[in-house]
Amino acid sequence: MAHITSREQLEDWLKDKPDDWKQIIASRAGQRALPYSFVPGTPDEWVLTYSLVPFRSTLMSWSACNHADYPLRKAFDVFGEVSNMAATQATDFDDSRAYSAIYASGHAVSAMYPWSEFDKERGINDALELWGSQNRLMGCLSNAVAYAEMAVGSHVMRSIHHDCNWLEAANASDGLGSVALWKADPPYGWNEAWVSAANRLLALDPTYQVWIDWYNRRIEGHDAAFEIPDDTGLVQDKAILARLANATNEDFWDKGATYVNTTLQGWIDEARERVRQSETPDEPPPTPDAIRAIAAEIASPTVILTNNTLDVIANTAFDGQTDASNLDEAIAVLRAVVGALLGGLPGNAPRSFVANLTIYDGELAKRDAKPFLGVLVRMEKSVSAGFYADPEMFDVSVTTNFESYFDAHLAFMTHYRRNEEREAKIAQFTINDAAASGVALTDPVDEVVKEVDALAEQGLVTDGFAQAMKEQKAINDEVALYTSSAPAISGEPTIKARHILQTVGFYERALAVASNASTVAKPLVAFIKILKEAIEALLKFFV
Repeated sequence: MAHITSREQLEDWLKDKPDDWKQIIASRAGQRALPYSFVPGTPDEWVLTYSLVPFRSTLMSWSACNHADYPLRKAFDVFGEVSNMAATQATDFDDSRAYSAIYASGHAVSAMYPWSEFDKERGINDALELWGSQNRLMGCLSNAVAYAEMAVGSHVMRSIHHDCNWLEAANASDGLGSVALWKADPPYGWNEAWVSAANRLLALDPTYQVWIDWYNRRIEGHDAAFEIPDDTGLVQDKAILARLANATNEDFWDKGATYVNTTLQGWIDEARERVRQSETPDEPPPTPDAIRAIAAEIASPTVILTNNTLDVIANTAFDGQTDASNLDEAIAVLRAVVGALLGGLPGNAPRSFVANLTIYDGELAKRDAKPFLGVLVRMEKSVSAGFYADPEMFDVSVTTNFESYFDAHLAFMTHYRRNEEREAKIAQFTINDAAASGVALTDPVDEVVKEVDALAEQGLVTDGFAQAMKEQKAINDEVALYTSSAPAISGEPTIKARHILQTVGFYERALAVASNASTVAKPLVAFIKILKEAIEALLKFFV
């Protein structure tokens, strides 16, 4: 797991990493600096004349990193403009630093093409000398990060640290461009700088709304550049990006911001209309049987029958590790940071943190490299949502432990590659989060646990099965307290949706196994009846 706190550490870590990792880190550094390109005090005329350039430049850089087939050749003409403006037009030092970060990040991305071609076609020999002849990509990266630090503050390096860990865990840069810019809250004053800049732009020229919307999507982390609902495969989105990259200065960009902005908004509106006209009728919501089948397939733990006794094991299809290298170390690190968190939480921290982390640690303690991943994932998602809802309640040492936990969990999950497939299946379903609250959610689960206690007295379930049921109830009691449960990361299923689908799957597997027992004792008959009722109650939340 990378530990990056300085540019020197970053450059050392990147020495043996692919070029695209360096390019996307540079690109995101430039994105984080963008709000400071519109500092107060610059004349309105200057803002109207030059404000399009940082948006254009940042879009080119982001698009090139996000889409391997992005047409760069014409797109990177813009970085010469940014260089000149940073040197001759900036009226404030902060402004110059922001533009320099964007400029450097763009040149880092443009290294996807041979520099010799840029020498001949763009005449930027001076720029090449500026960044150094030995390792231009690393020079551009270093400058992008340095200027971003100067413009935004040291908080940038913490987010770059998380970017590095993301890259290391995924072992690829694909997807990082669609991760939110800030791991937690942005640095002090950053939101205010962006809101001030956005309001000023809109007051001067309302057509800038199209770029404000675009950048807000970068802040939040979206796959698509623009909001085009139901744009399958981002076909329309990529087509607009290609038009922007291929647009010439004379026929498009030099015609002024109002022309560019209204034309771009027109392209977006046309794309939305094309998608709307090509839409097939809305698919009906999934049937209860379809939900039950998929839920049972992915449930973790899963249920087996041993000597006519209900027991639990890991889901062999989804919970088995496919990469055993460093697995023991990953478990040890994870348990260490969980232990540090449990020992360092302040007395006023919500009890749910202790409950979730204790269940998480207990799962690793009991099953080591063969955990019930469904339990671990739900616990981490719940902890993450709770922490980012109010990170200011914790001091810096506890905050650092939380971040170490999230990084270690991400690293650990890379050993279970098929879990990504399970996550994709979970993402198919949505629920009515407001309805799945209070007794409507707790009563069905409580009834099941009561019957499990009766089965335990008869020796019809193992201690592991009974414990798994109690852990389901503990999670259920927590999520039932909230009338909504927004996902920790935009686009993910909510905590409730994830939990309810897993619970339905667990109950569905238990129902199938109990129904096939060779000797169906009276308590088992009652248990089967309660399970059916609980499943039906939980299915009503799906929409």
